Amino acid sequence: MEPRFGRVITAMITPFTADGSLDLDGAVDLACWLVEQGNDGL
Repeated sequence: MEPRFGRVITAMITPFTADGSLDLDGAVDLACWLVEQGNDGL
């Protein structure tokens, strides 16, 4: 029997800083980490 699932596509969170602004560096770091962990898409 073939596996029904074969790819991992993550719904990534949006990181914010303490003052409520978008944390772009955090988003880049998280995206890189998710890809390094084997995610096939974000």
